[in-house]
Amino acid sequence: MDRLAVAINYLTHSGGHSESGGVFGLSKASSLRYLREIVAVLKYLSHAVICTPSTLLQWEKVAESFEAISGVPNVAGCVDGSLIEIKRFYDHDGWYCRKLFPAFNLQAIVDYSKRFMSFSLRSGSSNDKSIFARSE
Repeated sequence: MDRLAVAINYLTHSGGHSESGGVFGLSKASSLRYLREIVAVLKYLSHAVICTPSTLLQWEKVAESFEAISGVPNVAGCVDGSLIEIKRFYDHDGWYCRKLFPAFNLQAIVDYSKRFMSFSLRSGSSNDKSIFARSE
């Protein structure tokens, strides 16, 4: 869990490895090592896990498949969000969610077969509207 928490913190903030490691009580060296491990896993899995359509034909297939499942035409993806509880770290201002625990707020878009097409990850204090507004 520390590996993932440090990697997410580093990738979503402007600070360096010292800051990200320090947030979770870890050294700069551990932060750097953990980030490299998580990024390697994400890179290896990304093509199988996160697949955003890039052509009009691919988008049409997504819409046709949603319509075949639900009967609703012209659906390009389903958006949902979730709070991911994280270990409380030293500088925790801004990370408490509305449910009063430290968290990341994840918004994801999936296709008709529940594969990730896109995601946005912010601090727990970010609300759904701001995450959607700042997502790609």
